[in-house]
Amino acid sequence: MSIAAVNLIVALPAEAKPLRRHFGLRRDPRHSAFPIHAADDIRLIISGPGKCRAAAACGYLSAARPAESTRWLNIGIAGHADAAIGETVLIDEVIDRGSGRQWQLRHAGEQAPTRLHTLDKPTGDYPDDALIDMEAAGVLHALTAAQTPIDTIHIIKTVSDNRHHPAQHINAALCEQLIAQAIVEIEKHLETTP
Repeated sequence: MSIAAVNLIVALPAEAKPLRRHFGLRRDPRHSAFPIHAADDIRLIISGPGKCRAAAACGYLSAARPAESTRWLNIGIAGHADAAIGETVLIDEVIDRGSGRQWQLRHAGEQAPTRLHTLDKPTGDYPDDALIDMEAAGVLHALTAAQTPIDTIHIIKTVSDNRHHPAQHINAALCEQLIAQAIVEIEKHLETTP
């Protein structure tokens, strides 16, 4: 598999575990502020939950590897009112519900446009036809402020909760299982995105 240099941002260790295993990533002991795992041209950072932590992790990883980064992928779980648990989608629009700021992401593909709202705290209130998470807007705030080209930033989310299976049922084992099941879609995206 030929993959250009890529930085992966995840919030939770359970989201990172199947990615680390699949791509053979090893912990880089030089970094203590945020855990960084790496192999070849792939770097993965675990930010912790929330958009402020996600933004800080992006800044940290960018400083740790300023010239080599070609693409950024925020991978993780998200809620949706009616989508099936385990559905994995590439996000086209992110709305920061705290600030009202919006980003349009440029993706060529056949999927229907997918919107994501980043919230400041967990909720069981799902907006119509949109996913919810707590990190994507932080990633976009940090990277666009650093003048990272928007077409090098990608958000991939796997549905973890909905009205019938609320967020209170999410645990580390389920989170790890959902990301593990999404690996094929994630890898396909890594291979086909310039």
